[in-house]
Amino acid sequence: MPRQKLEDSGIILFKDASTNKGGVTSSSFEVQAALSMQDQEFMELMTIQNNEIPEFYKMYVEDIIKKVEEKANMEFEYIWNEH
Repeated sequence: MPRQKLEDSGIILFKDASTNKGGVTSSSFEVQAALSMQDQEFMELMTIQNNEIPEFYKMYVEDIIKKVEEKANMEFEYIWNEH
């Protein structure tokens, strides 16, 4: 019933399947990296060593963030237009 009250008040709610896609997407990319690299390569490229973040990891994260933002914006626009 609280959901209906929010909607009746004009608040637009999004399903959690839409709002959690960023987490699912980034987790998938983490798994992909772990499965596609040899253990040593993963350790060198994807893990913090001596308080230093590898450059490859920084770029990988930036790329994931861009993809998540792009897809989230596209989905929001679609949902908003349909609303």
